[in-house]
Amino acid sequence: MSKSKSTQFKAVIQRATDMDVFYIPVTFDVEKTFGKKRLKVKIWYDDVLYRGLLTKYGGEYNLMMNKTIREQVGKQPGDTVNIKIEEDLDDRTVELPEILKNYFKKEKDLKAIFDGMSFTHQKEYTQWITSAKKEETLQNRLIKFKELLSAKKKK
Repeated sequence: MSKSKSTQFKAVIQRATDMDVFYIPVTFDVEKTFGKKRLKVKIWYDDVLYRGLLTKYGGEYNLMMNKTIREQVGKQPGDTVNIKIEEDLDDRTVELPEILKNYFKKEKDLKAIFDGMSFTHQKEYTQWITSAKKEETLQNRLIKFKELLSAKKKK
Protein backbone atom coordinates (compact mmCIF):
# COMPACT_ATOMS: atom_id res chain seq x y z
CA MET A 1 0.00 0.00 0.00
CA SER A 2 1.40 3.42 -0.91
CA LYS A 3 1.84 6.13 1.68
CA SER A 4 -0.88 8.74 1.71
CA LYS A 5 -0.08 12.43 1.33
CA SER A 6 -1.07 14.84 4.07
CA THR A 7 -0.98 18.49 5.08
CA GLN A 8 -1.62 20.44 8.27
CA PHE A 9 -2.69 23.98 9.09
CA LYS A 10 -4.58 26.12 11.60
CA ALA A 11 -7.80 27.83 10.56
CA VAL A 12 -10.71 29.81 11.92
CA ILE A 13 -14.15 28.20 11.74
CA GLN A 14 -16.46 30.18 9.46
CA ARG A 15 -20.24 30.36 9.26
CA ALA A 16 -22.00 31.00 5.97
CA THR A 17 -23.96 34.25 6.03
CA ASP A 18 -26.99 32.91 4.16
CA MET A 19 -27.47 29.49 5.81
CA ASP A 20 -26.68 27.43 8.89
CA VAL A 21 -23.44 25.98 7.48
CA PHE A 22 -20.06 25.88 9.22
CA TYR A 23 -16.81 25.41 7.31
CA ILE A 24 -13.05 25.85 7.11
CA PRO A 25 -11.72 27.51 3.94
CA VAL A 26 -8.98 25.44 2.28
CA THR A 27 -6.21 27.89 1.49
CA PHE A 28 -3.63 25.55 -0.06
CA ASP A 29 -3.63 24.20 -3.62
CA VAL A 30 -5.44 20.86 -3.27
CA GLU A 31 -4.69 19.71 -6.80
CA LYS A 32 -0.97 20.52 -6.46
CA THR A 33 -0.71 18.94 -2.99
CA PHE A 34 -2.64 15.74 -3.70
CA GLY A 35 -2.46 15.52 -7.49
CA LYS A 36 -6.25 15.17 -7.73
CA LYS A 37 -9.28 17.44 -7.98
CA ARG A 38 -11.48 15.19 -5.87
CA LEU A 39 -10.31 12.73 -3.26
CA LYS A 40 -11.30 10.66 -0.26
CA VAL A 41 -9.80 12.16 2.87
CA LYS A 42 -9.33 11.73 6.58
CA ILE A 43 -9.68 15.08 8.31
CA TRP A 44 -8.69 15.66 11.90
CA TYR A 45 -10.36 18.69 13.48
CA ASP A 46 -8.00 19.00 16.47
CA ASP A 47 -8.06 15.30 17.46
CA VAL A 48 -11.52 14.41 16.08
CA LEU A 49 -11.41 12.27 12.94
CA TYR A 50 -13.87 12.67 10.07
CA ARG A 51 -13.76 10.65 6.86
CA GLY A 52 -15.24 12.19 3.74
CA LEU A 53 -14.70 13.57 0.28
CA LEU A 54 -12.76 16.72 -0.55
CA THR A 55 -14.21 18.35 -3.61
CA LYS A 56 -14.91 21.83 -4.95
CA TYR A 57 -18.23 23.50 -4.25
CA GLY A 58 -18.96 26.78 -5.97
CA GLY A 59 -15.42 26.79 -7.36
CA GLU A 60 -13.75 26.58 -3.93
CA TYR A 61 -12.55 23.90 -1.56
CA ASN A 62 -13.98 24.06 1.96
CA LEU A 63 -14.08 21.58 4.83
CA MET A 64 -17.59 21.33 6.16
CA MET A 65 -18.09 20.98 9.92
CA ASN A 66 -21.34 19.27 10.80
CA LYS A 67 -22.97 19.63 14.21
CA THR A 68 -21.58 16.34 15.51
CA ILE A 69 -18.00 17.34 14.69
CA ARG A 70 -18.46 20.82 16.21
CA GLU A 71 -19.84 19.29 19.40
CA GLN A 72 -16.98 16.78 19.63
CA VAL A 73 -14.36 19.48 19.04
CA GLY A 74 -16.20 21.93 21.33
CA LYS A 75 -15.68 24.90 19.04
CA GLN A 76 -17.86 27.38 17.18
CA PRO A 77 -17.45 29.99 14.42
CA GLY A 78 -14.58 32.35 15.17
CA ASP A 79 -12.61 29.68 17.07
CA THR A 80 -9.29 28.38 15.74
CA VAL A 81 -8.93 24.68 15.01
CA ASN A 82 -5.93 22.54 14.06
CA ILE A 83 -6.53 20.72 10.80
CA LYS A 84 -4.78 17.70 9.37
CA ILE A 85 -5.90 16.36 5.99
CA GLU A 86 -4.66 13.02 4.72
CA GLU A 87 -5.65 11.19 1.59
CA ASP A 88 -7.75 8.21 2.69
CA LEU A 89 -6.38 5.09 1.04
CA ASP A 90 -8.01 2.69 3.51
CA ASP A 91 -10.90 0.48 2.44
CA ARG A 92 -14.18 1.99 3.47
CA THR A 93 -16.56 -0.50 4.94
CA VAL A 94 -19.58 -0.01 7.13
CA GLU A 95 -19.83 -2.29 10.14
CA LEU A 96 -23.39 -3.59 10.03
CA PRO A 97 -25.28 -3.30 13.29
CA GLU A 98 -27.13 -6.39 14.55
CA ILE A 99 -30.50 -5.04 13.35
CA LEU A 100 -29.27 -4.90 9.73
CA LYS A 101 -27.43 -8.23 9.93
CA ASN A 102 -30.71 -9.85 10.97
CA TYR A 103 -32.67 -7.88 8.37
CA PHE A 104 -30.41 -9.04 5.54
CA LYS A 105 -30.76 -12.68 6.64
CA LYS A 106 -34.44 -12.35 5.67
CA GLU A 107 -33.87 -10.01 2.70
CA LYS A 108 -30.88 -11.64 1.01
CA ASP A 109 -31.53 -10.10 -2.41
CA LEU A 110 -31.45 -6.60 -0.92
CA LYS A 111 -28.06 -7.23 0.71
CA ALA A 112 -26.41 -7.37 -2.72
CA ILE A 113 -27.95 -4.00 -3.61
CA PHE A 114 -26.79 -2.52 -0.30
CA ASP A 115 -23.26 -3.92 -0.82
CA GLY A 116 -23.13 -2.25 -4.24
CA MET A 117 -23.78 1.18 -2.77
CA SER A 118 -21.07 3.69 -1.96
CA PHE A 119 -19.58 3.78 1.52
CA THR A 120 -21.29 7.12 2.18
CA HIS A 121 -24.74 5.83 1.24
CA GLN A 122 -24.27 2.68 3.31
CA LYS A 123 -23.17 4.80 6.28
CA GLU A 124 -26.12 7.18 5.91
CA TYR A 125 -28.66 4.35 5.69
CA THR A 126 -27.09 2.59 8.69
CA GLN A 127 -27.15 5.77 10.79
CA TRP A 128 -30.74 6.47 9.77
CA ILE A 129 -31.87 2.98 10.78
CA THR A 130 -29.96 2.88 14.06
CA SER A 131 -30.96 6.40 15.14
CA ALA A 132 -34.63 5.37 15.52
CA LYS A 133 -35.54 5.77 19.18
CA LYS A 134 -38.91 4.01 19.11
CA GLU A 135 -39.65 0.51 17.85
CA GLU A 136 -42.46 1.90 15.66
CA THR A 137 -40.04 4.36 14.03
CA LEU A 138 -37.52 1.57 13.46
CA GLN A 139 -40.12 -0.64 11.79
CA ASN A 140 -41.34 2.24 9.58
CA ARG A 141 -37.75 2.99 8.55
CA LEU A 142 -37.11 -0.66 7.70
CA ILE A 143 -40.20 -0.65 5.47
CA LYS A 144 -39.00 2.54 3.74
CA PHE A 145 -35.46 1.09 3.52
CA LYS A 146 -36.85 -1.97 1.69
CA GLU A 147 -38.76 0.29 -0.72
CA LEU A 148 -35.66 2.37 -1.45
CA LEU A 149 -33.42 -0.65 -2.05
CA SER A 150 -36.10 -2.39 -4.14
CA ALA A 151 -36.36 0.71 -6.33
CA LYS A 152 -32.62 0.53 -7.01
CA LYS A 153 -32.99 -3.16 -7.88
CA LYS A 154 -35.42 -2.29 -10.68
CA LYS A 155 -33.06 0.20 -12.32
